[in-house]
Amino acid sequence: MKRKFRIITVNHKKFAWWCSFNHGTEIHLSPECDKTAVITVAFPSKVSDDFYSLFPLFVIMQNQKQICRVKLIEPKMISLFLIYLQNDFQSRKTLSFDGCTLLRQMGWHIIQMENGFGW
Repeated sequence: MKRKFRIITVNHKKFAWWCSFNHGTEIHLSPECDKTAVITVAFPSKVSDDFYSLFPLFVIMQNQKQICRVKLIEPKMISLFLIYLQNDFQSRKTLSFDGCTLLRQMGWHIIQMENGFGW
C-alpha cells in the first residue's frame, strides 16, 4: 500500500507533497517541518463525462530551449513548482495557485493539456 504523501528534497530542503482529483488535479505542497503551511496548485478539469471522471494528467509545454511532455503528478513537475514557490510558504495558511497561470509566470508556454480518466 502506498503512502498518502511523498517526500521530495529540493535545494537541500525536504517537502511533503500529495495529490487530489476533485474537479481537476490538485497538487498540495508543504515543508516537512511545518505541515500547516500548504500551497495548492490546481489544474481544473474542463471536460465532464457522466461515466468517467476526467482530469488533467499531462502537460505539453515549451520554454526557450525545449519542448517537454510532463505528467503533472510526477517528481519532475513537483520540483519545478517547489523551486519557484519555496519562499512563499506561510505557517498556518493555505495558498492556492492556478497551475496554468503559474507555469506561464515561470516562463513556460503551454501547448496542450492531456486528460487522464478514472472510474
